[in-house]
Amino acid sequence: MIIVIGSNLCSDTMGAVARLKEEGMKFEFHDISASLDNLKEYLELREKSPLYVPVKAEGRIGIPCFITEDGTETMDLDAILKK
Repeated sequence: MIIVIGSNLCSDTMGAVARLKEEGMKFEFHDISASLDNLKEYLELREKSPLYVPVKAEGRIGIPCFITEDGTETMDLDAILKK
């Protein structure tokens, strides 16, 4: 199952969630705005993943983030929809 890390306060995140639902894809949403545990999970990912090097350099938050069943991390919704 795909994990979506994002925030219910983020229009990009909520747009991605809506699109995944439209496509009938199964996913688990980890809302960083709703839970400190989810926020900690995200911050750990953001600190360790090379995916976030350019995100941090540009001063962006970097959500939504998708983690596939094989552990691949991406911010590319289209790549997720192709699976």
